[in-house]
Amino acid sequence: MKLLLITGGSKGLGLALCEQFKQKGYQIIEFSRSAPHEFSVSVDLTNPEVSRLAVANAIASINANQLQDLVVINNAGTLAPIGQTSDKAFSDLLNSMNTNFVSAILILTEIIARFQSATCKKVLANISSGGTERILWMVTLLCSQSWNGKLYPFSGS
Repeated sequence: MKLLLITGGSKGLGLALCEQFKQKGYQIIEFSRSAPHEFSVSVDLTNPEVSRLAVANAIASINANQLQDLVVINNAGTLAPIGQTSDKAFSDLLNSMNTNFVSAILILTEIIARFQSATCKKVLANISSGGTERILWMVTLLCSQSWNGKLYPFSGS
């Protein structure tokens, strides 16, 4: 079995990735607020513990020994709120940090723990298309966090 696990696959780049992987014969589990697909799981990434549990429940019954390919794409994210943090509501800042960092790390940790021992080919990618509409200095921080995803090794042994 070939499996794609993706956050933020309800629209834009994430949706395009879901469509491409589906055409290539992958089973897909997509995690997003709107959960528009038959393969979607509704999850609010502003709540890290609920997000972690939703992913854990969704992948619990997958037999890791039957996997041929496992692709994990963390695409969900937000650039809001933009501007000086001193001008922003605490709840908006917390939601942004939870969505972009805390939930992403907890979800990836859950997936890695579940499939670490699988001997299949594994690919883990942190991507974001949020900064493509306009160039923002904050995107540098977001991209550097995504780059740090390589600190979480995902190997077959």
